[in-house]
Amino acid sequence: MYVDDDFIKEGQKMVIITYSTRKLTNSNKIRFYYALNGRDGKSGIIKEDQIKHIGKTVLLVPYRFADDIKQFMQQWDLPYTFTKIIVGNTETFGAALEK
Repeated sequence: MYVDDDFIKEGQKMVIITYSTRKLTNSNKIRFYYALNGRDGKSGIIKEDQIKHIGKTVLLVPYRFADDIKQFMQQWDLPYTFTKIIVGNTETFGAALEK
């Protein structure tokens, strides 16, 4: 047993979602971006559901909001993958992503 195994007990359930926008037209990609991030960068589903955009097409989603983002991807008819994970200290993890 490792010293840091407590993250499993104390960790937060999260979901990593990867998606592709290849099948969207350029104008629909812009519409998708606005729906995801909001026109002002504050009002999209990312802000509403406390999602972190950790890569170009990769989202880190709190588990309690997983159904919301699944429905969002299905609404846009985008292919996506859904991977459940446990994250230890989400504050440290979030700070590392912002660098």
